[in-house]
Amino acid sequence: MKQAYLQQLSPLTSTQAVERRSFMRHEVSLNAVLCMRGSFQMVVIEDFSRGGMRVKHAMDLAVGDQLTIEMLNHRTFQASVAWVADPYAGITFAQPLAKDEPLPG
Repeated sequence: MKQAYLQQLSPLTSTQAVERRSFMRHEVSLNAVLCMRGSFQMVVIEDFSRGGMRVKHAMDLAVGDQLTIEMLNHRTFQASVAWVADPYAGITFAQPLAKDEPLPG
């Protein structure tokens, strides 16, 4: 029983994490502005999919926070924080991008 409990606590392997994802990820390096609770901060988008993105350098985020990401070309995304592991955060879009909508990068 103890081993089963420990297996539940063990982190996902990279293969398991990929299997959980619904959308293919694309590596990018794009500057953007994160807006949350009336404050703004510069972040770097490091990967992007139709369902969300991974950003670097975001500060003071917590899982569940609602935010807006605005890219420098003024494209905006309503989203929420899925996970935080400083200096990275996983961002989930409120609505996944349509299949025919172009991805940035």
